[in-house]
Amino acid sequence: MRLKNLIFLCLVLTWFSFTIYIIIFNLFNPDNNFDSLQECQMYQANNVSHIKKVLLVSIHRSGSSFTGRLLESSYDSTFYLTEPLSVLTPIEKISRILQPLAFFILQQLYSCSLFKVEFYLDNPKTKNMDRIKQTKWKYDLCMKNWEQCFSVETQTSLCLSSQLILIKVNRLSISQVDQFIESNGLYDLKVVFLVRDPRGNYASRKDLKWKTNFRRFCNALDTDVRDFSKLKSKYPFRYTILRYEDLALDTKGVAKKLLSRLDLPYSTSLSNFLDTHTVINEEKTTRKPYTLVRDTHDNAFRWLRTSTAQDIKYVQNNCAKVIKRLGYKLVPSNWTSGQDPGQLLLPLPSNLRDKQPKN
Repeated sequence: MRLKNLIFLCLVLTWFSFTIYIIIFNLFNPDNNFDSLQECQMYQANNVSHIKKVLLVSIHRSGSSFTGRLLESSYDSTFYLTEPLSVLTPIEKISRILQPLAFFILQQLYSCSLFKVEFYLDNPKTKNMDRIKQTKWKYDLCMKNWEQCFSVETQTSLCLSSQLILIKVNRLSISQVDQFIESNGLYDLKVVFLVRDPRGNYASRKDLKWKTNFRRFCNALDTDVRDFSKLKSKYPFRYTILRYEDLALDTKGVAKKLLSRLDLPYSTSLSNFLDTHTVINEEKTTRKPYTLVRDTHDNAFRWLRTSTAQDIKYVQNNCAKVIKRLGYKLVPSNWTSGQDPGQLLLPLPSNLRDKQPKN
């Protein structure tokens, strides 16, 4: 066991050292001096005020992949960047040491200044064919020239011609998001904070055999929710919270409200995405942990069927405070499997709710 832990530590340190080397090399390599075309593109990249910007902030296994694709589908020309901070840490939150670098990466992406974050474009996940197929304008381009598709010049051009820059992150706290916005002056950025019932999150992680300390997990989530409440009061139209269960119970209705809130269109592409990704015919599809095609209603409350009484008790003992703070009810001792799971979902607390703009 001790040898295995040592090997694992060595692998993590090697991966971390290599990642930092690649990033620093891209940032300071003198060979990255721009020629006239690149300088022109960099100049253009600073003028992105006309492009809408959204940051989707969540936690692993909370429905962020589905929600990200939903938001991406609002425009045919969305420039969607998923998990760009995964190059800094495998799954954990960004530490204070790495925070300046994380902020730098996000700032460069939102300004379409991709030359100094070229390492992200080289990420195998970025070049995933299934992801490319989901976006027609990228697919048409990439099929003409696969290698050229992921060049910095091409991606910068795509970014600058987009109507929406959407970034999904699972590695930032809400307080870090606020610091990022304030330190970079991105006051037009709209933030969606996606949350999920901790009991559902626990069940999803257990299916994947992830080891998570849920006392620490829920303490961090509770801090995020309290910080969100303060920021929501201060900037009511910048921050929006979305419970995965609300989206699951009324996908189209909640999606329309969310898009209206973000000033995004409910497009034909988005409607088609929901029609093809929220209803399934094969039972085996529900068992694929990373699929986006699922019965959203069933998936949101699947934990009630699959979790043992001991599992539910464990999560509720460690997470009761944040469960209640988010408007979920604790499962009572007399709960039966035939009851409507929607009974466990109360209205969103008023301090987290969206305020209606004054006429």
